[in-house]
Amino acid sequence: MPTIAPETAALRLAGVVFYGGVIGGGTRQFCIKTEWMNV
Repeated sequence: MPTIAPETAALRLAGVVFYGGVIGGGTRQFCIKTEWMNV
């Protein structure tokens, strides 16, 4: 098993958090807009 450098692990974690926040935020805004339009 290859060892993962701390820098690589931190960078990967930051990327996951960043993309997760972008995708989650966009989905949340879309749901809010959809609910508002349905009201």
